[in-house]
Amino acid sequence: MSESRPIRIVEPYAHTRHVKIPTSFQGVPLIDFLSERYPYRSRAYWAERVQAGDVRIEGSDMSHPEDVFKRASAVTFFTPRVVEPTVPDEVRIVGEGEGWVAVEKPAPMPVHPGGRYFKNTCLAITEELLGQKIYPVHRLDAVTSGLVVFATDDRMASTMTQALSEGRVEKEYRAHVFGRVEDDEQIIDQPIRRKSGFVFESVPLEVTAQEAADTEPTIESSKSKGRGNLKQAQTLIRVLERGQDSSLVQCIPLTGRTHQIRLHCQAMGHPILEDPIYGPDGDASGKTLQNGAIRLQHAAMRWPTLGISLRLDPPSGWKV
Repeated sequence: MSESRPIRIVEPYAHTRHVKIPTSFQGVPLIDFLSERYPYRSRAYWAERVQAGDVRIEGSDMSHPEDVFKRASAVTFFTPRVVEPTVPDEVRIVGEGEGWVAVEKPAPMPVHPGGRYFKNTCLAITEELLGQKIYPVHRLDAVTSGLVVFATDDRMASTMTQALSEGRVEKEYRAHVFGRVEDDEQIIDQPIRRKSGFVFESVPLEVTAQEAADTEPTIESSKSKGRGNLKQAQTLIRVLERGQDSSLVQCIPLTGRTHQIRLHCQAMGHPILEDPIYGPDGDASGKTLQNGAIRLQHAAMRWPTLGISLRLDPPSGWKV
C-alpha cells in the first residue's frame, strides 16, 4: 500500500467464527473443503489446524481432517491471535437520508467481515463513523472502490434488499481496461459460476450448450468444470475514452453476479488493469491473495422508488 495514503491498523485479537457449508460439499471430507475453499493455505496447514482443534465441524468437540460433512453442516474456526491486514483509512460519507447512508469505499477493503478481515471492513468502519449499527444491503469486491450503501434500520434494509432482488436498482461501474476497445457499445452475455475458492469463471454460451448436451457426467468431470452452478450474467459495456494501450469503459450490470464486471471485461478481450486474477498475467488458481486495488469503480447507483441517486467523480489517476 502506498506510504502516502493514511492506513488503519487494529490490535491483534482472538476470534471465533462459523461458516455454513454449501450443499455441494455434502459428503466431502473436511480437509478437502478447506483446501478447495481456501487454497491460499496448504493442505498441510489445514490438517494441522484441524488436529490442533482450531477448526472443527460444528457440533463436535474435535474433528479429524477426513471427517465427512453431513446435511446442514457448518465449520467453526478459532484463531487465538488475528492480525488483520491494514486498509486505507479513507472511508467517507457521500450521502445520507432517512434510513440509509452512502459511503465511498477505498480499495483494497472488504465490505463484510470474513476471511482475514473482521474489524478492517467498510461495515465496521462506517458503524464507527456513525456510532450506530447499520445493515449491509449489497456487495462490492474488496479490490473495487466506490459506492456502498447501507441501511440504518431493519425496515429500510428489508426495502432495499427487496428492490435489489427485484432488479429495481440501477448500478454503473467505470473500468480502466487493457487495450483499445473498438466497439462503442456491446453486451457480454456469458453465465458465471464458482471455479475454485474465491475464483469464478464466465463460460461462453456455446460451451454451456455443449455441457447441457452431455448426459450423466462423471463426478470427476463435474469437478473439473467447477463446483458452482452456472448463473445467467449480462453486462452492457460502453466506451468512454480510448487510448492506444488502454481504454475507459462504462459497465452496466444487467444481472448481479460475483466478479461479473471483472469476468465480462476479460471475456470482452480487455481485462481490467491491475487485476491479479482475471488480468493478462492473472493467477486463476485461487492461491493468489487479492490484496491490492484494481482499476474498477462502483461509480453510480439509483434507487428510483426511494428517490436516491448517487454518483462519484472519476478517479483522478486513470489516464488512457
